[in-house]
Amino acid sequence: LQKAYLLMDKISSAHGTFFVCGNGGSNAIAEHLSCDWTKGTFIENKSYLRTHCLNSNGPLLTAAANDFGYEKAMAYLLKIQAKSNDALIVISSSGNSPNIIETILAAKELKIPVMALTGFSGGKAKELADIKLHFEFANYAIVEDTHQAVMQCLAQYFYTQKSK
Repeated sequence: LQKAYLLMDKISSAHGTFFVCGNGGSNAIAEHLSCDWTKGTFIENKSYLRTHCLNSNGPLLTAAANDFGYEKAMAYLLKIQAKSNDALIVISSSGNSPNIIETILAAKELKIPVMALTGFSGGKAKELADIKLHFEFANYAIVEDTHQAVMQCLAQYFYTQKSK
């Protein structure tokens, strides 16, 4: 968690963006994270968390999926939007979804850090991530609830530190 906070501080200080993605319930968490990290950490005249959920623009996501396939759609969106001072957060219970792995590999090509929230064994996402927030539960509901709680705790901790 300390490594996650330090990355949050580094990216926000550089006015970078956290790109976030997931599938299914993890996508819902990614969109919620994007909302709460950006709105919930804003303090006038201080650095805050800028976020963008790669799944949130349906027309753009489906256009990319149509042209490049679903497995490469989010990776493509990351490549055309990310800058060197940005980071990627993937949320994946299994850590093995092909589109999540492709997006991590795109981040590696761009040389931007990757934070992964995973469950079960963590899968390939856990192996590839720079920062691993892994919760070894073999139940999707528990993993997703844990991811939700951790994303909120990180946002609150960041806000509290910046409020001082």
